[in-house]
Amino acid sequence: MTNTIFRLLSIFLTIAVITLFPGVANAGQISVHNSTNQPITCDASGGIRNTVKQNMQRLLLSPGQTLALNPQDFSTQTIARVECTGYNVDNLNVTPNSPDRYLSFTGQAQQTLSVLLYPYLPTTPEANFQSMVQRIVNEFQQKNPQILLNAVMTQDLEYDTYTYSNLPHLLGKNGFDLVELDTLMLGDAVDNHLILPASQAISTSNFWQVGLEASTYNNQLYGFPTWLCSYFLFGRNRDILQVKSVPGLINYLSHQPPVKPRLIANFNSDWNAIGFYLDGYTDLFGFDHVTEALEKPIDPQVMNNLVEMSSECVVNGTNGCVNDYYNQDPNAGYQDFVAGASSFIGFSENSFYIRLSDTQKLPLFATPAPYGQELKPLVFADTLAVNSSRCNNQDCQANAVKFIDYMSSVDTKLWIAFSEDLDNGTPPRRSLPAIKAFYDQPRVEQDELYPQFAPVVKNQNANFPNSISDNKKIAMYQEICTKFNQQEPEYPKCDFTRRSILRSKRFKGF
Repeated sequence: MTNTIFRLLSIFLTIAVITLFPGVANAGQISVHNSTNQPITCDASGGIRNTVKQNMQRLLLSPGQTLALNPQDFSTQTIARVECTGYNVDNLNVTPNSPDRYLSFTGQAQQTLSVLLYPYLPTTPEANFQSMVQRIVNEFQQKNPQILLNAVMTQDLEYDTYTYSNLPHLLGKNGFDLVELDTLMLGDAVDNHLILPASQAISTSNFWQVGLEASTYNNQLYGFPTWLCSYFLFGRNRDILQVKSVPGLINYLSHQPPVKPRLIANFNSDWNAIGFYLDGYTDLFGFDHVTEALEKPIDPQVMNNLVEMSSECVVNGTNGCVNDYYNQDPNAGYQDFVAGASSFIGFSENSFYIRLSDTQKLPLFATPAPYGQELKPLVFADTLAVNSSRCNNQDCQANAVKFIDYMSSVDTKLWIAFSEDLDNGTPPRRSLPAIKAFYDQPRVEQDELYPQFAPVVKNQNANFPNSISDNKKIAMYQEICTKFNQQEPEYPKCDFTRRSILRSKRFKGF
């Protein structure tokens, strides 16, 4: 009995860590890899100049060897610079609290390209993002040995691109050459002159139009889309595929087994609340009118639909969808769904965590989540944008084009989407690539869920607005929150201060 309890507790804790802290790792370490066929010597320093002995460290690496540098071993508690084979990488600023770095020296590097990658993709706690970053670095540098890639993928709040106040630094002179942004933030980045127009050296014909539209601001393309995202309604019964409206959802749930909650969703996340509302506004008024929702007062009919949906979450008089329960503990949502709840609203990526916690491998179906009377699902997009302060020269921009080409290839998208950097048996991430050719691959066409996800990305007019400023986000969330609280007293009074709030983003928990 004790062993059984211990095993169940271990499973629970594992799922909780995976769900809540997918970026947890031993941070602040630089792994230095020798990818040449000769021994190399590397010097690391805690400052720009090698003037203090205790602020330096030398590594001797055999061919193929990887060694670690720890900032705790330097007098400044910082690693600022690493030089190998006569080539150095500056401006690292790695501290004990920084995300890990992985540098692979080919012996042929002539330039460095620094990239901040979008970190809200599923992973497991033991892998963190290390295996993904290492594979990206190794594959990219194998194709482009003259470029040393310094890639960062972390959920550290200082690197959070959903925090508007972080963008001037991340896209400043001491930031990154290339940043993978959610296009919700695109207009803000353009208005503050942080990013350059997209290169014309890359053909746009490979990408879904919805991603290109999201990456366009004031009729100018500013990035190349990498991942698309939309809200889906998951269920165990194939009949859920017929749900096309809020009344249809409620009717469907009324015919399911009496397991409660009947619906699991997170209405409390600020970006979710805004996203749900904009989806509901589009369902009611159409794609052409979605941007006007940013300027008009909150529509009462849209709010009524959202409140009606959320009422399906009630269990014994308590509504976990609106009382911050699932927002604070996403693991509880996965547990409740696996335990028998009829439906779950989340992103395509949430199937990773559903499958990870579902030892019985029960049937799983997905359809676009309805928020009104007629289904018109909107699509988020992430895009690779070039830093106007750091990458304003021809060499850097040419290197950025090479990296965008690599990240936009079918091969790269396949191994990331199907979790090939993780242990065998790990569920597919099922993120939605922004390139058309991915969805024509036999592996994708034969997948249990991708054919159900794919139709959403094909509507060119379905992009979420990319002109939501910080002030607009705060004002809109305040109004939605107030309206929700008036109809659902369990909905917490919202904090509208400008302080940086943990997970105040388009939360990937769900």
